[in-house]
Amino acid sequence: ALAGTDGLIRMRIDYYKKGLETFFNESKQYAEGTAFEPLMMQKVGANPTIDGKLDEPEWMQASALSFLRSMDKNEKTPKYPTTAQAVWTPDGVTFGFRMAEPTPDKLYNKAPAAAGESWGNDNVELYFDVTGKGEGDFFQIIFDTRHKEGMFMSHSTDKERWKPKGVKEEIFRGKDFWSAEIFIPFSEFESIKGAQLPKTMSNGMFWTGNFTRRRVADFESPDKAPDSTEERQRLHTRYSVWNSDQSAFGVFKFKE
Repeated sequence: ALAGTDGLIRMRIDYYKKGLETFFNESKQYAEGTAFEPLMMQKVGANPTIDGKLDEPEWMQASALSFLRSMDKNEKTPKYPTTAQAVWTPDGVTFGFRMAEPTPDKLYNKAPAAAGESWGNDNVELYFDVTGKGEGDFFQIIFDTRHKEGMFMSHSTDKERWKPKGVKEEIFRGKDFWSAEIFIPFSEFESIKGAQLPKTMSNGMFWTGNFTRRRVADFESPDKAPDSTEERQRLHTRYSVWNSDQSAFGVFKFKE
């Protein structure tokens, strides 16, 4: 309205308009939790056996979501597809991952034993906010084919390091894939204010979060396969350089 008929000012407004509209749209989706397809965490009668195989009947009840390339807007479909599933009981939630891999015997796990060692290997990361509020606090687990017990971190306002008890995790190497199961007991979060922890009924409860995968395998090996490439993936992405970008957290919905 203030621009009136000033053509130059109107051109400047139009220049910024597209970016601002994208910003406000993403902000609205983030606030409403409608930006991404939700991961449905299915209630089951028993916790799966944590052996990494995902062959228990409980997994047949859970829908799977596919990962995307982390930062490639032009080619979103990964070369090495990954899917995630989730099931829950009153004890806790189990996440399952299946990673396509033509050379599972060459999964890389030799990153130097220093800070961030697992990030240099073939790995999977889990980020999740058990309150679903998206106010900055969340938990993180990263594991690779060597550190089956995982690395645990808490990103919270009090900066306390998370030292969970009862988390169970295992991987499995198949013919052309590797897979993983990780059980996280609800008892870990009973002291978290606002944590959504279902008992017998889900009552519309949900977490928010994201998963990532880094594929390395024989990519850096002198005798690598000719078409072997490194690939970084996420369940949801806004193409940030940060895997922990909370604007890309989707809804993890408890379902009966």
